[in-house]
Amino acid sequence: MEDNEKTFDPPAAPILPDGIGLTHDQVAELLVLQCKLEVSPDDPMMMMVTLLNAYLHEQDKLLQRHNQALTSILSARTDGYVQAVEQVSNDLKTSLASSTVEGIQSTYKQFRISSIWLAGIIGVSALVNVTVFVLQAVSR
Repeated sequence: MEDNEKTFDPPAAPILPDGIGLTHDQVAELLVLQCKLEVSPDDPMMMMVTLLNAYLHEQDKLLQRHNQALTSILSARTDGYVQAVEQVSNDLKTSLASSTVEGIQSTYKQFRISSIWLAGIIGVSALVNVTVFVLQAVSR
C-alpha cells in the first residue's frame, strides 16, 4: 500500500507582476506585525492569499481593457470635436474677414456722403456770409 501512495506536491505559486497582490511571506509578516499571530506557509488561510492575488490580477486585466476602450472612445470623440472647432473657426474667420471689408466699405460710403453734406453746408454758409456782407455794404 505504501507503493500506491504518492505524495502530492502543490504547484509553485504563480509569479504575479509587480504591484499586484502580496506574497505569502508579506502576508505572514503582516499578520505577525499587526495581529501577533504566526502563520505557517501550509496554513489553509494562506490559500486566500493565492485566491485574492488571482482576483487582483483579473481585476487589473479588466481595468486595462476598460482603459483601452475609454482611451479609444475619447480619442475618437476628441478628433470629432477638434474638427468641429476647426470648421467653426474657419467659418468665423471667413465671415469676419468679409464683414470687416463690408464694414470698411460701408463706413467709407457714409464718410463720403457726410463729407459731401459738410462741403455743401460750408459752401452755403460761405454764400450766406458773403451775401450778408454785400447787403450790409450796399445798405450803408
